[in-house]
Amino acid sequence: MAKPLSNDLRFRLINYVQSGLSARSAGRKLSISASTATAIVKRWRTTGCYKPLQMSGHRRSVLEKDRFFIETMLEDHDDWSEAAMAAYLRAERDVDIHPSTVGRFIRRLGWRYKKNGIR
Repeated sequence: MAKPLSNDLRFRLINYVQSGLSARSAGRKLSISASTATAIVKRWRTTGCYKPLQMSGHRRSVLEKDRFFIETMLEDHDDWSEAAMAAYLRAERDVDIHPSTVGRFIRRLGWRYKKNGIR
């Protein structure tokens, strides 16, 4: 994953812009792409801050609060598809999620089930 530009480089870019250069020419001088330079300057002009935004990290599942309900659902209905489980959660718990989210969550819990035409 790419890392944000250092605060020192961003600060130098802002100083060049304050001294009268355009964002593009200041970026060229510092070997920064034009789109990156203009985005940094635009953010600095609107918010007054040139530091990078926080990069994303781990996000907890929306299903974590319904973990016990899902485990009992899996014990009672172990032959349901992910779509059927998502529809059941939508009807019973008012949780509107994509079926693949349900699948990822139950696999993280340690449950495995493969649907095929023979079963």
